[in-house]
Amino acid sequence: MYIYDETSMKNIYEYLDYRAYLNDFYKDRKANDVRFSFQVWADMAGFKAKDFIFRVMRGASRLSVQSANALAKAMGLSSNESAYFREMVNYNQAKTFEEREKHFAALHRMHTRFKSKSDASVIPHDYFELYSEWYHAATRSLINSYGFTDDYAWLAKKVYPAISVPKARKSVALLEKLGLIRKEVDGRYVVTDKDITTGDEVQRGALLCFYLNGMELMKNSLEKLPMDVRNISGLTVGVSQPAYEKIVERIKICRKEIAFLAREDKVPDRVYQVNFHLFPLSDVPDK
Repeated sequence: MYIYDETSMKNIYEYLDYRAYLNDFYKDRKANDVRFSFQVWADMAGFKAKDFIFRVMRGASRLSVQSANALAKAMGLSSNESAYFREMVNYNQAKTFEEREKHFAALHRMHTRFKSKSDASVIPHDYFELYSEWYHAATRSLINSYGFTDDYAWLAKKVYPAISVPKARKSVALLEKLGLIRKEVDGRYVVTDKDITTGDEVQRGALLCFYLNGMELMKNSLEKLPMDVRNISGLTVGVSQPAYEKIVERIKICRKEIAFLAREDKVPDRVYQVNFHLFPLSDVPDK
């Protein structure tokens, strides 16, 4: 086992990407001992290929259950930390959206259980939760439009489709923790100007949840809402790669214009979800 004096690394429970954790582990150990190398690390874990860990970190190789256990032991992780590390591997290497959701749920439970009780910092888990449930964004927009003073029954009913009161409470608590809303001295909640920013590992997983939830909500609106309160249209077109890139730029411009119009609206009385979808319906030629 590798022994070191001190570490400047983040707590393992602040990570969602096991490759990012391995990268930080390597840099931290190298800073403490210049003799530490990928070859030394591989020997500690019992790997025959001296560049195996390097290839894993670069995404060229995957970890098996056995190799994940060997790495956890070589890094001197505790039993709880080892379990969390293995679950990160499962999460990052999941092949389907359903598998990723299952493993993230396990990671979130372990984070809540194992993290330091004094650690109240905002970490990727909190941002993942923000995006993984569609109603958090709707809750924030409702608070911005109507104001809110602890009437969770009203808030739960005002969201469409309606959510439960416990979910409304959970949403407000999460938004407040992330600094996206704050409670004034008179009891009113107001939206802050803080931007929502996340790391790459959160964006890949959480935004996928957000987009899939958005498509489900769009389906619900088609089935249950009249045309005068929803607008859904589509095109099927043949384009080249350069034309595709121009269309993407136009979509970005349109999105910014819509955001500007919403910011300038002084009397909002409803919350809308705006989705843009541009995806292939034919085989995409190799570049």
